[in-house]
Amino acid sequence: MKNIIPVPFIAALLLAFAASALGADQASPAQLRCEYLENPQGIDIIQPRLSWQMLSAQRGAQQTAYRVLVASSPELLAKDTGDRWDSGKVVSAQSTQVVYSGKPLDARALCYWKVKIWDAAKQESGWSEPQNWTMGLLKPADWTAKWISMTPSQAEPNPSTAQELDLDGAQWIWYAADVPTKPIGKRYFKKPVTVSGKLKSASITMTADESFSLWMNGELLGQNLLNPTAWRSPISIDLTEKLKAGDNLIEVKAEKEKGVAGLIAKLRLVPEQGAPVEMVTDVSWLASVKKDAASNQWTPAKVVAAYGDKPWGKFTGASKPKPGNLLTSRNSPMLRNVFTVDKPVKAAQVSICGLGYYEMFLNGAKVGDHVLDPAWTSYHKNALYVTYDISKDLKPGRNALGVQLANGIYNQEFVDTWAFQKAPWRAFPQMLLQLDITYADGTQQRVVSDPSWKASIGPVFWDQLRMGVMYDARREQAGWS
Repeated sequence: MKNIIPVPFIAALLLAFAASALGADQASPAQLRCEYLENPQGIDIIQPRLSWQMLSAQRGAQQTAYRVLVASSPELLAKDTGDRWDSGKVVSAQSTQVVYSGKPLDARALCYWKVKIWDAAKQESGWSEPQNWTMGLLKPADWTAKWISMTPSQAEPNPSTAQELDLDGAQWIWYAADVPTKPIGKRYFKKPVTVSGKLKSASITMTADESFSLWMNGELLGQNLLNPTAWRSPISIDLTEKLKAGDNLIEVKAEKEKGVAGLIAKLRLVPEQGAPVEMVTDVSWLASVKKDAASNQWTPAKVVAAYGDKPWGKFTGASKPKPGNLLTSRNSPMLRNVFTVDKPVKAAQVSICGLGYYEMFLNGAKVGDHVLDPAWTSYHKNALYVTYDISKDLKPGRNALGVQLANGIYNQEFVDTWAFQKAPWRAFPQMLLQLDITYADGTQQRVVSDPSWKASIGPVFWDQLRMGVMYDARREQAGWS
């Protein structure tokens, strides 16, 4: 049997060894923390709290006093000059939550600090290793960035055309051999579409009781989830860039566990010349129990009901298709900005709030190691931001910042026990970003999120927390960040 040594025991052993290396009679401060974090960025506590640990090889060792120095530069700190705060010798055993009590700290202030202690024998230690923290953006006036996202035309390429769509004239169809009272499962449908000329626009509005997935020429374009009420929210999908001249194939997988099942759709093609053409679900669609079934196993679909008839009725009010409504967009936005660095950089801090989630990239590399940021809050009341030090990551000349946004709980579509799909904060993913650069000569530059940023759809074309992500690598954009 293996002997397992507890991690706390190992840590204590290492601290004891470190203390022994310093000498049996010498105490030393270590493990410096600001707001319980090591070298944190973007602290928004006006008077941050500082902590450290005492290392000593002696039993019953006790701190009796401390002195903290906080400087605005590493050079001043190295000279034992605390231009921001010199606590002086404070007679106290306190080593946690020591409140910064120096000069008021402004937004983006750089703070370098160290501490020394006195033990029970009144013996003074040497200075600790230097640590640092930076201040965040402390009040609304410190932010000059603007909230940005994609426009409706970027998220849905032809919203005005799609808004005109409805399901009038379409029919609910299903696989002819199924019995509504028995479990059904998956059924497959297909419809050839021939395009004879250049299209101005093309879109399809559809839904299925209980769920569906739609492919055009083999590419998955959209779906709704297996949910008893999902059929009440038809989806409109732009096909303008997906249809090619000549023969095309629409394929649908529909799924129903039990009860009356149906699929309904309307396709509208607007050619550059000539009248629009509409196609609806009817007996011209073919149905099968297998997607890869032989041609003789595909049979004409049967009509279950006309649009507007029972058991589904018509879609009214909130149930109408809303293709121009960004809340139901299947594309999570990518945002990009290019800026120039033309002098040596002293410091660079970027703060970002990307709702619901974000990943940020600089010159093609991910910034930080965070995932599922920012943490969940009541977004209509407050949202959290994160600050990163990218001083060493900027390069001379052109630099590119890229941000991939995602929905998270901020824009949840599916129904759950907590009704997040009806949350008062719900909106399409958006971002607030501010980069502050201080150059070696003291000059400053600011890069903010504003309408000058570029927006695009990308490979993440559907994402929902707890439901997963749909990622199409063919839609990746090389060099976007």
